[in-house]
Amino acid sequence: MPAIQSIGLGSDNVLKQETIDKLKESEEQAQITPIEKRITKTKKQNTELSTLLVSIAGMKGAQNPLYEELEYLKVSTNTIGDSVDPVVSSGVSTQNINIQVKQLAKQDIIQSKTFRTKEDVLSVKNTNMHISINSRSYEVKIKGSSELEEGEKATKLSDLPSLILESTSGKVTGSIINTGGDTPYTLVLKSKDVGKNNTILVGTALKAGRNVNEETLKETIYRKDDWLINDVRIFGKTTKAQHLGEVIDDLNNLPFKFNTGDLTINGTDIFDVTKNTSTISSSKVVINSTAADGDMFLNGKNIFDTSGFSETKSSTKLNDLEFPLDITLDTLTLNGIDIFNSAKPTVITTSVLNDTGVSGIYKHNNLMLNGVSVFSAEEDVEIESIAGLVNQINLKTDDTNISARVVELADGNTKMELTNEVDGDNIDINSNDPLILSKMRLYKGVTLGSTKISVKDKAELIELINSKKDKSAVKALEVDGNLVLRSTRESGRIVLKANNSSFINQMGFKEGTYNNPIPVKIESLASVISHINNKSDLHNIVASNKDDKLYLEHTQLGQSIDVGGKLEFLEKLNLKIETIQPEKGKLVSNIDDLIKAINISTDKTSVQARRDDKRLLLSATKDAVDITIAGKSEALSLIGLTETLAASIDGEKLEDINTLVKRINEKSERTNVTASIGSDGKITLLNTLGGNIVFLGDEAQINILSFSIDDTINLTDIGSNKALLEKLGISKLSQKLQSAQDSIFKYNGVEIKRDNNNIVDIIEGVEFKLQKVDTENSFTNIVISKDKDTITDSFFEFITAYNSFIRKIADLTKFTYDADNPEDSEAGAFQGKTTISKIPFQLSTILGEVYPDLKISGLISLGLDFSRDGTLTYKEDEIRNKINSNFKNIEDLFRGYKKTTTTGVDERKDGIFTKFNKKINDLTKGSKSVLETFKSSIEQETSRLTKTLKKTQDNIDNRYEQIKKSFIANDAAISKINNNFNALKQQIEYETAKN
Repeated sequence: MPAIQSIGLGSDNVLKQETIDKLKESEEQAQITPIEKRITKTKKQNTELSTLLVSIAGMKGAQNPLYEELEYLKVSTNTIGDSVDPVVSSGVSTQNINIQVKQLAKQDIIQSKTFRTKEDVLSVKNTNMHISINSRSYEVKIKGSSELEEGEKATKLSDLPSLILESTSGKVTGSIINTGGDTPYTLVLKSKDVGKNNTILVGTALKAGRNVNEETLKETIYRKDDWLINDVRIFGKTTKAQHLGEVIDDLNNLPFKFNTGDLTINGTDIFDVTKNTSTISSSKVVINSTAADGDMFLNGKNIFDTSGFSETKSSTKLNDLEFPLDITLDTLTLNGIDIFNSAKPTVITTSVLNDTGVSGIYKHNNLMLNGVSVFSAEEDVEIESIAGLVNQINLKTDDTNISARVVELADGNTKMELTNEVDGDNIDINSNDPLILSKMRLYKGVTLGSTKISVKDKAELIELINSKKDKSAVKALEVDGNLVLRSTRESGRIVLKANNSSFINQMGFKEGTYNNPIPVKIESLASVISHINNKSDLHNIVASNKDDKLYLEHTQLGQSIDVGGKLEFLEKLNLKIETIQPEKGKLVSNIDDLIKAINISTDKTSVQARRDDKRLLLSATKDAVDITIAGKSEALSLIGLTETLAASIDGEKLEDINTLVKRINEKSERTNVTASIGSDGKITLLNTLGGNIVFLGDEAQINILSFSIDDTINLTDIGSNKALLEKLGISKLSQKLQSAQDSIFKYNGVEIKRDNNNIVDIIEGVEFKLQKVDTENSFTNIVISKDKDTITDSFFEFITAYNSFIRKIADLTKFTYDADNPEDSEAGAFQGKTTISKIPFQLSTILGEVYPDLKISGLISLGLDFSRDGTLTYKEDEIRNKINSNFKNIEDLFRGYKKTTTTGVDERKDGIFTKFNKKINDLTKGSKSVLETFKSSIEQETSRLTKTLKKTQDNIDNRYEQIKKSFIANDAAISKINNNFNALKQQIEYETAKN
């Protein structure tokens, strides 16, 4: 608002612009400045919160590897040697590997004869160049110069590379090389892939006239003389014997008990399976009687041989005793063992002492413990410290039974503790100088020891007695409401003594020695089972309850059960005197049970069973093995078998066309003939030396394979194909520049062959790239180990990031008070903001958590500690050693582990950094996270304050505009009054002058 300079003219400078400006400035300082400060503060908070979020992001990035599973699966590889380059994936188990490369896999390279020019025509007549590689055959069509149709060109040497590449789908590449000289040009053929299977074969070819019917292959048996190529037999293997049973329609007869002799295969009794021998009582057992010595024997062992045990029974019912019972020392002694000796040592602890307080000269009788003077009667004793006082007291321990010790407290203070070495004894403190006791923080008087125990009910009474049974050899139990003391050892006796006769009478016992045998009361089937099983390690029989019947089972296969004893007693158990022989046989419920039973004996029979719909198929696992079936007709018919012989066959069944190709190629070194499958699915035979392909054998069998004896090729019949091969010269072995070969290497001493140099099928997740051949005594050593350094380094990175974050929080929440100039006191951007200030506590609580299930149970036991400012301190070497030697423990601690509860349920227990990550996500992840919500509230507050500032400023501006207008009006009024007054004054002065 522009100043109006006329203000003050009328009021003689009383109402002027300066006054209004000062008033306005004062009000703005009172209202505007606080709002501006708050806006500045919220903007600073927003800026600081952004930097804090960056700090948290850095901390989260550092801790992420500590809870992510893949980080713990990482491995490190140490390689010594250069013949193998290993590529190891995460998760591979630790191991030490030695690899010696004997031979690298190579490509096949063939060189043709040389030519004068690249434009040489290859053939006069149309012909085909036959190439075979990896059991596949390809035809390269060659246009002859004498058989060209209109628009065609004869095939030249320069045309071959592209024709071969296209015809073989890139499996073979060709190139024309200029080698120099009068005839410089040569054709070089190279296999795309390495390995012996990628040998390039070129020669005279014979192609089948049609596709081979694979179903025909399977149904035909090929014997050794059925097919010969170049006088070499192609088939010479033996087909394994098979037997297919009849359809098993009546499955309702199963389950069926198969016994010894029911089914024999190749002389092996399939169901000679020995079971555990067992027997069961003829009916339910309801018994309530006593058993005497010799009433029952199992496998010759006396079950109720209790003559060596003794007991005594109280004459008082347990329910008649008045509980709680107050029992003192020596109330009841069993076989010399004080049953209720529950006395505790008497202990007195002083309040806080210091060396200065207790120092001084001590005289005789200044301190008496249990009536014995601690200090000498001959001369005074000077004490300089608490330790000196303790030593002086302990010099008299043999006389007082009281020992002293110094107790150091966590806060650095010290106390003294007196203990009576005799459990239950008192501590009596006295002095001829009460001030001395005050110096020692002791009080005159007797502290009574604890010499009795209170027993709340009969169950606790029995439990207390039984807690000493391992020493006393006496156990307590309730029988017919009375307390019974029973010896636990054979030939044992009970010596019962007591100092308190009234108590022992109250209990219903009498002092004395008891060695009478115990009658065994059989109240239920459970008690019989208990007595039998108590001696199971002697007779090897286990008893159990099956529908209230006594079930006995031998624990060892093939052993009999011998039941003996007194018939009168055994009849009560519904048993009889007998010997039960081992049970043999097997219960078969379905075909799968039958198959499983047969296959258990495969190693002996060399016969394996499998299901073929509702029939049983038996197959020999070896060549030249017959299948002989024998057994009982009733059992055999049930499973669709009969007594028969399935003989092996001199011949072979082919599963598919690939098997046929494989059989021919197995003999190629002798025949010089290889077989391959063309792109049209037909078989091609190739003589790699360009020689004959002559068939002999059974004409019908050869015809089945889509060949015939008439297809025989002799050199005289080759024609133009022969001329092409001779011109190129690439069917001769002498033209080989490099022979295709497999890689050969020793893996941990075992020789292995592969058709490539990148080996991926030895260890899952590991690729061995073979680089070069080792010398005779060299090899590459590969050590695969856990990559522990990554976790360790990440852990230290986290500590650094965490400490930086904690210091950042401390800086943002601090308050520095300046006592000299309180107005200069400084507060952090988030001082007083609990949302921020409580974060360190939340995070440190997680980091300080203890996991009792683990050996290294927390970060503290790992070697970390929290300093006073909340940052983490550590000993790096100690932590590295612990992580390295306890890596699985560390993974469980950091990530979490599976724990089985007492109820048998598996539950996942999150580790420290799994919890830490969740907490960071709660703080920062998503629009509803703690800090994002806090950030939103700051931004909303800034927006609100900005609006308030504008509104307040507008109100002040408007008000002072009105004030200014009022000032102008008032100034004008004052000016008018002044003018009127001056006029009146002049008139008065004029009138006065006249008079």
